[in-house]
Amino acid sequence: MLEKPYPGKSALNRIAHIESELEKGGFNSVEFARLWECSKRTIQRDIEFMRDFFGAKIKYNPQRWRYERAGGPSIFTREAKEAIC
Repeated sequence: MLEKPYPGKSALNRIAHIESELEKGGFNSVEFARLWECSKRTIQRDIEFMRDFFGAKIKYNPQRWRYERAGGPSIFTREAKEAIC
C-alpha cells in the first residue's frame, strides 16, 4: 500500500519515495501519481532520471502493471532516505 507523501512534494521527495516503494516490491505509477498529485508522465521522467543519473535498475512489469527493481543496490543510503522523506 502506498504511503501518503510528505507535504513538501519536491522531485527529490518523489524519487526517495519511489525508491522506498521499489524496496517494498514495486508500485503502480498511476496510483503513485494520483497520491503525489502529479501526472503519470512526471513519475516516468523521475524513473528515467533515476536510471540515467543513478544507474538504477528499474523495470516495468506489464503483467502486474507496476515498476519493480531489476537488481542492484538502493540509490540512497538509509540515512539519506530518512533525511529526505
